[in-house]
Amino acid sequence: PAMILFKELTNGPDIDIKMKKRLRKTIFKASEDYYVSLLDRVPKDRSIEIQHVQNVGELIIKEIENVQKRYNKPLLDVVNLPFESASVLIQAFASDAPVMIRRVEKYTAIGPTDALEMYDMFKELRNIYSQVQPKKAFPINIEKLFTKYLSQLCDEASAKVLGVVKESIKNETWESVNPEVHYSTSVVDIFRMINGSIGLFKRLEWQNNYQIAKIITFLLKSFSDGLHYYAGVILKMIEEDLSDDSSEFIFSDDDNKENTLGNEKSKMSWMDGMKSALRNSQPVELPK
Repeated sequence: PAMILFKELTNGPDIDIKMKKRLRKTIFKASEDYYVSLLDRVPKDRSIEIQHVQNVGELIIKEIENVQKRYNKPLLDVVNLPFESASVLIQAFASDAPVMIRRVEKYTAIGPTDALEMYDMFKELRNIYSQVQPKKAFPINIEKLFTKYLSQLCDEASAKVLGVVKESIKNETWESVNPEVHYSTSVVDIFRMINGSIGLFKRLEWQNNYQIAKIITFLLKSFSDGLHYYAGVILKMIEEDLSDDSSEFIFSDDDNKENTLGNEKSKMSWMDGMKSALRNSQPVELPK
């Protein structure tokens, strides 16, 4: 009501336009000052770490949420203070973040886990920006900025596959997990590792389908190599067991002559049974 009365007394739309313009400038200056205060907390020397950059982004998100709670209605019925402030802060940070990340990389190695945690934070900023500036694209391509860390995480996961397979075989007792589950613990361990690795990358919700498809393909190749190694070890163990069993049977010459035909028939019958079992075996559902 006070604003309506003011308009009636001044009887000037120009005054209204000037006030809105001045208010937007004030919001811009206040947001700019706040952002500069955040940058002042970031070291300018070689002590800078990725966490310093992460902190700036998280504080910006927190500030946007606080402003939204305090000013949930437009000022002068037009100026949306939370939107104005969020636009300034996000655009400024998105512009400076790549430079700050390069400074961090200059002095220290950034682990892929830390980098991809920052990717999650940038996704949240991008989501906010799409709400306050629906007609504008996010100032930077965050997938392009973090794709090398995605590849590094994939390399680390792939490098662990063979080690997990070998450790599972080493700790194997070759007994069923339980009466209802007819495979052993090594199978459970290996497929838990596979499901966990793929789930890790799916949870990132990477927004470039081509890049994430390449990563998953590379992971599947590593899993395939690990399963090939596992199958080779198991096959060798079976062959050795069969060889040991056959050496226990020692026959005399007469016994050999009498039982040659019977042994040949028995051998053929056993082989036929194995082939038949392999041909008629049903697919086994992989453990999750």
